Amino acid sequence: MVFATATPLSAQEKTQVTLPETTLQAISNILAPHSGLRMAYPLQLNRTNGRMLTRLRVDLEGRRENSLLIKEIKARIIRRAPPLAGAFVNGPPQGDGDVVQLGFDLDSSDLSARETTVQGEFRGRYIDSKFITLQRGEQIPINVVAATAKYYCEWVIEVTVWTNGRDQKMTIDDDGRPFRSTALANRYRQEFWFQASRFIEIPPKNRVGQR
Repeated sequence: MVFATATPLSAQEKTQVTLPETTLQAISNILAPHSGLRMAYPLQLNRTNGRMLTRLRVDLEGRRENSLLIKEIKARIIRRAPPLAGAFVNGPPQGDGDVVQLGFDLDSSDLSARETTVQGEFRGRYIDSKFITLQRGEQIPINVVAATAKYYCEWVIEVTVWTNGRDQKMTIDDDGRPFRSTALANRYRQEFWFQASRFIEIPPKNRVGQR
């Protein structure tokens, strides 16, 4: 469990985070007003490039009378900004479980969905090796990873389908809001690391950030 926030925590919130009895869900709630964003480390972590992953699952569902042929899946960047640099909260590891099926390199000029390894390595275009159709009422779950080493990004997924003799575009987002991803910042205003059974605030001279 790794979080970054846009703004630092208040003195009261820092106390709450470092209490031994504070649960991970409670910490998530504390970070929410600070635009807290959950991240994931690549399995082969390299702090020199600041690359971090966002993992999510989307469900494609056929809602039309005619079948749909999926022709393209790509990300569309709504906003890019410097990485979030308020607070960094590094908790105990939690299994990500699902095998990644496709991914987006949010730093690239080509935002087409790519075949992606669990390490976040991008390969060929996902749609080039797949033939995906959707019938009415059919659902296809897809596990997605998005990676950035440079930015804080707000983004959505655009799916182009062929139906009724023409192309149509569908947008997938986070319940009306864009998905969010962030790279590691060069330095955070606060850092909290899980040690033994509680979170400890790290002194400025020992903070990690991006090396």
